[in-house]
Amino acid sequence: MQARQFELMGVLLLASSGCVEAEEPGPLAGFEAFVGEAWHLEGSHQALSWGPGRRSVTAKSWFVIDGQEKEVSTGLWYWDPAREVIRGVFVATDMPVVVFEYTTRFEGERMVSDLRTIAADGTTADYIETWEPLEGDRFEWTLLAPTDDGLQKAMGGTYGRR
Repeated sequence: MQARQFELMGVLLLASSGCVEAEEPGPLAGFEAFVGEAWHLEGSHQALSWGPGRRSVTAKSWFVIDGQEKEVSTGLWYWDPAREVIRGVFVATDMPVVVFEYTTRFEGERMVSDLRTIAADGTTADYIETWEPLEGDRFEWTLLAPTDDGLQKAMGGTYGRR
């Protein structure tokens, strides 16, 4: 009995002393460059933060309307182990669409997402969205739409941290 108590005390001491192996950077590690302070772009901003255990990334977006901030979307990205991809789902208000569905990957530091938008009437549209880190705490956001002539830029801009 006494030997078992010493064994348990040893396990507790090891756990409480921080001698637990650090987790390897997981499939969401590419988000590190984007998590933290708010990113601003022409009357809007968004903020990303880690979820529990860095197993998800939450994001919220705001528009400034008549001088007032209004939250317009919230959602999260997570690693889907069954599909072995990063998935994301966001809901929105005061936008032409109400749901954004993401399948995201990282190509080096660049984030690339296959994006499906869903309008309130159920209409869907597919896009490619990219976030390209730039020097000086900025990133280039580009939304590409498929056309008969290939992918064409539908929207974009440069976000900066404040």
